[in-house]
Amino acid sequence: MLSVPDYDPLASQESQPGFPEKTPTDAKGGSKVFSFGNFCLVGLIASWVAQSEICQYLQTKVNYDKPYAIVWFNHSFTALLLPIQILYYYARFCCCDESIRIERLKTSDARPSGWPLPADYTPLEYSDEDKELVGFFKYAHVAHGVEYRSLIKTCLWLSTLYLMADYVYYAALPDISVAVATCLFNTSCVFAYGFSVLLLDETLSFPKLLGVALALGGAVVTSIAPGKSNVDGHVSPEVRYMASAFVLTSAALYGLYETLYKKYQPNENTDVVNMVSGLIGVVSALLFWVGLPLVHFLPNCIFQETLQVPSGREFSYLLLNASAALIFNMLLMLSISITSPLLVSVACMATIPVSGVADWMLWGDQPGLQMILGSCLVLLGFGLLVWSDNKVR
Repeated sequence: MLSVPDYDPLASQESQPGFPEKTPTDAKGGSKVFSFGNFCLVGLIASWVAQSEICQYLQTKVNYDKPYAIVWFNHSFTALLLPIQILYYYARFCCCDESIRIERLKTSDARPSGWPLPADYTPLEYSDEDKELVGFFKYAHVAHGVEYRSLIKTCLWLSTLYLMADYVYYAALPDISVAVATCLFNTSCVFAYGFSVLLLDETLSFPKLLGVALALGGAVVTSIAPGKSNVDGHVSPEVRYMASAFVLTSAALYGLYETLYKKYQPNENTDVVNMVSGLIGVVSALLFWVGLPLVHFLPNCIFQETLQVPSGREFSYLLLNASAALIFNMLLMLSISITSPLLVSVACMATIPVSGVADWMLWGDQPGLQMILGSCLVLLGFGLLVWSDNKVR
């Protein structure tokens, strides 16, 4: 999910109060940060495409056609973001001189406009004599207004919506090429705009409406494009259309997820966003395992899955797929904080041609005219949405 962190102590210190202006040495350091940002963007695109390709291979070639089990394992795996974020917090404030640590804590005590103050809010006071490091959860509560009781409730239903979106997407992958699925899923920005108009008082504008029409038109053109990828034999048009409908449903659910996340968890600080992502993973691990026996006892239908312990080969691909998803989530927030949300959004749209090239190289699935035309329409529609949004800002 794309969100704009209000402050990153490592990436933007020169623009914060209490830090000196850039020197030529700092400019050299800025160049290194920019190079690292580009590295993160490349990794972001690669991990997205790798995740989809591995998942499709796992279901079609390894014959582990259990989308719910895959999604539950993936989402539970993101719980690792919580300890990773906590370790990063302590490393950021511990592995530096005392004076630098205090300045970082001072400049981190900020909240986005409109974020409500907790009832027991008292600003932290830091001085040059401070010796103790504030615990991460206290820091998130006091410095960024995180209320854990309401946050846990929010994570409960956000994780449900997130799981539904990914489940529908993974259920479609065996019957659709990764390139087509990626193109269709990237229309989530269109649904996010529509839900933002309804729930976030987003204003309507002609360029945005035109962008929505172009993106949806591109999705329709792409959905009728043939694509085989890992699928054995030829998938019937009816099955392919059903798979396309599943991916569009996933895109709509994810657009709703992004909108509700923005509405009920408006804090855009990177530390808080990663913590929330980790908590969603914890909720998935502790609660949604009950879905595994439920889909096992469903009557014979497309959602029925046999509950069984994966073999060593199956588990290795499950772990590889979950690792790619975790890397994507980590690089997403790093890329936003080091570069910009706009650049990250464009990079995510770059997964469309990259996935097409991957399908071509791996499975000989050469993109046809329909795929190219549909992708161009989706990219053009996305570009209009971004241009209109930045013009308003």
